[in-house]
Amino acid sequence: MSQREPVKVDPTDPAALEAWLVQASTVANELHELAVESTARKAKRRHARHWLRGCTMRRLRELRGLLGALTPAPQLKGGEP
Repeated sequence: MSQREPVKVDPTDPAALEAWLVQASTVANELHELAVESTARKAKRRHARHWLRGCTMRRLRELRGLLGALTPAPQLKGGEP
């Protein structure tokens, strides 16, 4: 399965960084919910473990793509912060 190249996000652009942060936090929250669900007792789970594993792997791929979309910030000359 091939994945599309993620759109690069410039960390110096506040609007782009905010949009990226909303996407990344949404995926992280979904991953948390899936992890809690998959570790619940069988009687408490709403979904089968194989379904939860597939959803978790899809969300992890999505998170890796989002993290790969961040471009490094340009370095300042002279070591200034």
